[in-house]
Amino acid sequence: MGETFEIHLAGLGRNDSSNLPTGVPVADDRSRRGRRAGQPVMISRSQYERLARRLQDDGHDRIEMTFAEIASVIGEELPASASRHPAWWGSDPKHTQAVWLDAGYVARPDLTAGRVVFVRETS
Repeated sequence: MGETFEIHLAGLGRNDSSNLPTGVPVADDRSRRGRRAGQPVMISRSQYERLARRLQDDGHDRIEMTFAEIASVIGEELPASASRHPAWWGSDPKHTQAVWLDAGYVARPDLTAGRVVFVRETS
């Protein structure tokens, strides 16, 4: 707990997010958090664990959240890769952000809509 991971986004240009849905929060060089171009987005494991607690507290078999709602829960904009790559939402427990697995869910993202459905895994 408390580990911090760096995600470098220095190579992003203004047009890189043009195919993302309007209003989808992504962390890039123009982040509202005051980072300068080339500075990494820092999201700790404990921030992602807030999402696991939220899922566990909700307890429903199906939980739909927008990327903005998830960003609000973790306290940081999601990395740009969350909006571009379905694999970011995969079921690899080695991925720091895959805390939904710890909560007993799999993630089914809809990148175009900027939302994800967490579905409780059945044994």
